[in-house]
Amino acid sequence: MDKVSEAVKSIQEGVQQVFTSDKYMDFLKFMAQFHHYSYRNTMLIYAQKPDATYVAGFKAWKNMGYSVLKGEKGIGIFAPMLVKEKHEHVRKDEFDDIVLDDKGKPELMEAETKRLHFRLVNVFDISQTNAEPPTLVSELKGEDAKADCLMEAIKEISQFRICFANETTDEYLAIKKNAKGYCNSYMQQIVVRDDMSGIQTTKTLLHEYAHSYFHSENFDRENNDSDRSLREIEAESTAYILATYFGIDTSEYSMPYIASWSHEKTEVLENVLNNIQEKAHGLIDILEPVYNQKVQEYVLQNQELEAVTDRNTEYER
Repeated sequence: MDKVSEAVKSIQEGVQQVFTSDKYMDFLKFMAQFHHYSYRNTMLIYAQKPDATYVAGFKAWKNMGYSVLKGEKGIGIFAPMLVKEKHEHVRKDEFDDIVLDDKGKPELMEAETKRLHFRLVNVFDISQTNAEPPTLVSELKGEDAKADCLMEAIKEISQFRICFANETTDEYLAIKKNAKGYCNSYMQQIVVRDDMSGIQTTKTLLHEYAHSYFHSENFDRENNDSDRSLREIEAESTAYILATYFGIDTSEYSMPYIASWSHEKTEVLENVLNNIQEKAHGLIDILEPVYNQKVQEYVLQNQELEAVTDRNTEYER
């Protein structure tokens, strides 16, 4: 079994372990308690409490076994409600003709309709309660020379322009909250945050590079949730396979990420991985010669640095 096949097998086993782990299942159960909020309400929450992460109403927190801390101020959002309204209208027969009463006047009948109204209600962020949500690895830590060389290799072969963005750049503003980068196929651009560890930066670059490789034709189109799930599973699985092939362990981050997009869709994961395994070989064929060159350059640079350091040490003696 080659390295790619081994990596694909480890994704299947790793995701299964994630699915069966108490920590991740607790996280999924916790997330399931929360509603999806509209754009307007999202903006309202952000305006009142920018650091909010998980919000729910007073009773919802209570039903989950938690309580809102004393003195906490609610976050106002709009909640939909159906209002019943009664009105009269002209009765018609089966031929859609107006029915007349004994006096020859149109006969009236009472009907009830429901209209959607919105009222202002309060919700509370988890930080305003005594609840503590389970946490998953949100970022890989550490530096690795192999990761640096792999990053340089991707920069050289990528057909998309690669930008490492910080808070002073326009590209950084386009990165969604809690995201680490994005791929814009229309602009043929990959953007990655530059404030992460070397390993996480390389992993994110691999993920976005996979998007540019697999999804450049339809990545920016409107797609349903199923389409997006497939794209994310393909991108992160490819990133994991490539990282593993070149000796970088991203499983702590990649497995929960893949599992979150393939939850209750294990048959989809099987099909996607079969497709990815085929394409991964082609990607490795393109990437490996450039990567090996970058490794040689790294070794030579460090040998020169060591030689200079040795000479300086000798002079000091």
